[in-house]
Amino acid sequence: MIIPLHARLEYDVNRHRPGRHEDGMACLVMISLLAIMMILSMEEIRCLAHLRREIKFQEKQQVQRLVSEPAQYQSVKNHTAAAELPSQ
Repeated sequence: MIIPLHARLEYDVNRHRPGRHEDGMACLVMISLLAIMMILSMEEIRCLAHLRREIKFQEKQQVQRLVSEPAQYQSVKNHTAAAELPSQ
Protein backbone atom coordinates (compact mmCIF):
# COMPACT_ATOMS: atom_id res chain seq x y z
CA MET A 1 0.00 0.00 0.00
CA ILE A 2 1.39 3.36 -1.04
CA ILE A 3 0.59 6.40 1.15
CA PRO A 4 0.42 9.73 -0.69
CA LEU A 5 3.17 12.25 0.13
CA HIS A 6 0.86 14.90 1.57
CA ALA A 7 -0.64 12.32 3.97
CA ARG A 8 2.85 11.28 5.15
CA LEU A 9 3.91 14.90 5.74
CA GLU A 10 0.73 15.64 7.67
CA TYR A 11 1.29 12.54 9.81
CA ASP A 12 4.91 13.54 10.57
CA VAL A 13 3.93 17.10 11.54
CA ASN A 14 1.20 15.93 13.89
CA ARG A 15 3.37 13.23 15.41
CA HIS A 16 6.04 15.69 16.62
CA ARG A 17 3.67 18.44 17.72
CA PRO A 18 3.50 18.85 21.51
CA GLY A 19 0.11 18.43 23.13
CA ARG A 20 -1.80 21.12 24.97
CA HIS A 21 -0.45 19.85 28.29
CA GLU A 22 3.14 20.34 27.13
CA ASP A 23 2.31 23.85 25.84
CA GLY A 24 0.89 24.70 29.26
CA MET A 25 3.99 23.41 31.02
CA ALA A 26 6.26 25.56 28.84
CA CYS A 27 4.15 28.58 29.72
CA LEU A 28 4.35 27.78 33.44
CA VAL A 29 8.11 27.34 33.24
CA MET A 30 8.51 30.70 31.51
CA ILE A 31 6.27 32.47 34.05
CA SER A 32 8.22 30.84 36.88
CA LEU A 33 11.55 31.98 35.43
CA LEU A 34 10.24 35.52 34.99
CA ALA A 35 8.99 35.54 38.59
CA ILE A 36 12.38 34.36 39.88
CA MET A 37 14.17 37.03 37.82
CA MET A 38 11.81 39.72 39.14
CA ILE A 39 12.37 38.62 42.76
CA LEU A 40 16.14 38.69 42.28
CA SER A 41 16.10 42.13 40.67
CA MET A 42 13.89 43.55 43.44
CA GLU A 43 16.27 42.15 46.06
CA GLU A 44 19.22 43.68 44.23
CA ILE A 45 17.51 47.08 44.15
CA ARG A 46 16.80 46.82 47.88
CA CYS A 47 20.41 45.94 48.65
CA LEU A 48 21.70 48.82 46.52
CA ALA A 49 19.41 51.26 48.34
CA HIS A 50 20.66 49.95 51.68
CA LEU A 51 24.26 50.29 50.53
CA ARG A 52 23.62 53.86 49.35
CA ARG A 53 22.19 54.77 52.78
CA GLU A 54 25.18 53.16 54.51
CA ILE A 55 27.65 55.11 52.36
CA LYS A 56 25.85 58.39 53.10
CA PHE A 57 25.93 57.59 56.82
CA GLN A 58 29.66 56.81 56.71
CA GLU A 59 30.32 60.01 54.76
CA LYS A 60 28.43 62.08 57.35
CA GLN A 61 30.41 60.48 60.17
CA GLN A 62 33.68 61.16 58.40
CA VAL A 63 32.80 64.81 57.71
CA GLN A 64 31.73 65.32 61.34
CA ARG A 65 34.98 63.77 62.54
CA LEU A 66 37.05 65.99 60.27
CA VAL A 67 35.13 69.14 61.31
CA SER A 68 35.25 68.40 65.03
CA GLU A 69 38.98 67.63 65.18
CA PRO A 70 40.72 69.88 62.64
CA ALA A 71 43.74 70.63 64.85
CA GLN A 72 44.71 66.97 65.11
CA TYR A 73 44.57 66.48 61.35
CA GLN A 74 46.35 69.77 60.73
CA SER A 75 49.26 68.64 62.94
CA VAL A 76 49.45 65.33 61.07
CA LYS A 77 49.51 67.26 57.80
CA ASN A 78 52.28 69.56 59.07
CA HIS A 79 54.24 66.59 60.41
CA THR A 80 53.99 64.85 57.03
CA ALA A 81 55.03 68.01 55.20
CA ALA A 82 58.02 68.49 57.54
CA ALA A 83 59.12 64.89 56.99
CA GLU A 84 59.10 65.41 53.23
CA LEU A 85 61.41 68.47 53.41
CA PRO A 86 65.09 67.66 53.02
CA SER A 87 67.10 68.33 56.18
CA GLN A 88 69.79 70.99 55.99
